[in-house]
Amino acid sequence: MFDTLDNLFKKTAISPSEIDILVVNVCLFSPAPSLTARVINRYKMRENVKAFNLAGMGCSASVVAIDVVQQLFKTYKNSVGIVVSTEDLGAHWYCGTDKKMMLSNCLFRSL
Repeated sequence: MFDTLDNLFKKTAISPSEIDILVVNVCLFSPAPSLTARVINRYKMRENVKAFNLAGMGCSASVVAIDVVQQLFKTYKNSVGIVVSTEDLGAHWYCGTDKKMMLSNCLFRSL
């Protein structure tokens, strides 16, 4: 996630301090501190950044994140927003070859 954001800020020449709206989503788990807090702290974003952490929403999290930013753009004109969409592929990943056991690996990608 941070490598992607580093590249984004480098390629766009936008400073993290210019971000007005930050939405971070992850489909399955909710770490503490939140991923949003980690992004804000790592990039030393402004104290008044509008930050939203969406977690545990499954496949809809990305769509909801985009909608949150679109709705905020209506209220906060000329704002800069960023959506960071992540996926949890951690401890529950099955590495074997038994097809019945691979369901959890493929479930969200086949709907």
